[in-house]
Amino acid sequence: MQTGWWIGAIFDVMMVAGVVSSAIAIGMLITVMIISAGWALFQVPVRGEIVTLLILSLFFLIGCLSMGILLSTLAENQNQANQMIMFVAVPSVLLSGFVFPREGMPLFAQWIGYFIPLTYFLKILRGVLLKGVGWADLWPQIWPLCLFGLSMVGLSIRKFRKNLG
Repeated sequence: MQTGWWIGAIFDVMMVAGVVSSAIAIGMLITVMIISAGWALFQVPVRGEIVTLLILSLFFLIGCLSMGILLSTLAENQNQANQMIMFVAVPSVLLSGFVFPREGMPLFAQWIGYFIPLTYFLKILRGVLLKGVGWADLWPQIWPLCLFGLSMVGLSIRKFRKNLG
């Protein structure tokens, strides 16, 4: 076994965290601005804890940004990375329940939607903003979102490390 392998692993984690941290800060700022605009301009109620929503938004952002890093490390150039992102983004919007209700979709499309993190985040948004539910009620949406985030962070660090080596 290689001595000091953990130093390389820590370095890789710090590299990915450095890349993602500025995008997370921007994403959280945009999240706050959208929630504020929805409340001020469209009277969208905020019935739940805003801190809960922000923490769960952070989980969602970490997973999605890590997936972006993973896809960019897999791509050979920027055009290929853009195509890969569109290959993920379009089905996410269409099959998550954002545009069309999932109950009206064919069963196979509903099944695919269970593998899309936006499906769970939309339920979290609706639950916190409109219903005022808390962590206990949101647990069926939280654990898949966290599992997605952890797997994307792990895969992106692993692939990032292979690209550096």
